Amino acid sequence: MKEFVLSFQLKFVAFSDLTLSVTQIPFKILTQNFCFGNELCYFYIVFDVIGNVASILSLLLIAVDRFVAITMPFRYPKIINKLRGRVLIVTVWTFAIAWSFLAIPNWSSHSRGSNIRKNEKFNTCSNENYAFYLTSYFGVYVPSLILMTCIYLKILHVVVRHIKAIDATTPKYNMSHLIKDSKANKCEKSKFSRELKATKSLAFVYLAFVICWFPSCIINIIIFINNKYFPELKKQNLLFVNILYYAFVDILPIINTMVNPFIYSFSNKLFLEAFKRVIYKGTGGFIFSSKTSFQKSNISPLNSKCQKI
Repeated sequence: MKEFVLSFQLKFVAFSDLTLSVTQIPFKILTQNFCFGNELCYFYIVFDVIGNVASILSLLLIAVDRFVAITMPFRYPKIINKLRGRVLIVTVWTFAIAWSFLAIPNWSSHSRGSNIRKNEKFNTCSNENYAFYLTSYFGVYVPSLILMTCIYLKILHVVVRHIKAIDATTPKYNMSHLIKDSKANKCEKSKFSRELKATKSLAFVYLAFVICWFPSCIINIIIFINNKYFPELKKQNLLFVNILYYAFVDILPIINTMVNPFIYSFSNKLFLEAFKRVIYKGTGGFIFSSKTSFQKSNISPLNSKCQKI
């Protein structure tokens, strides 16, 4: 059950990353200017919102999943099952799609129409609906980041306490009448270790998300507090403001979609084997020779069982 729900959630995090990769990055690689029509400008803005909102909410779901798995392992099957996992994912993506369409209308009562437009003079595609983006940041991104931070800190606290408890109950002497208890402790440690490894991998994904998005959140908070700060700073140091914008607002959040596959791969052996197979097939065997052994295992890092004692 845990393996299905977790892998199902990971697939949709990957899908949200793929959505951003397909709909955002090619435009930025092709040219710094948006040399396409107004229709594609709408497409560009809408899918940017869908990908980002779905990504952060999917990561929040995974954090909740890990919290339940670590803190309430025996109640996990009752709290999180296949049906609820599917319903939560569908809810996240439905919300992300619905929220993206709210970016189109103008939220200002003083004007009608949309703020999404292509600037023909500078060849840029932008959405000047600042009320929508402020609501997104303070209603979706910032609360999600705060919740994930609290959840992972709580998981860390539980992990430390659990490890101390296991160590305290582990027999110090190899006495025959304690062998059974010793095996039980080893089994418990093994199960907890597998859960911990999965949680650590996903915590790295969360940390990468925070590193890539936190500067952008800070910049938007500054704009919210004083929307004249950066225009005034731009008059004094144009190069610095441009570098700040492209590095922390335009480039760094996009990098987040690129690093996740590597985090999955190098923090989990099964993900690494799958990653190697994809690279091997994608490059026609140019990367990773045919001598490389790809282990095909049906054993998930979470589903191996202890022997009965």
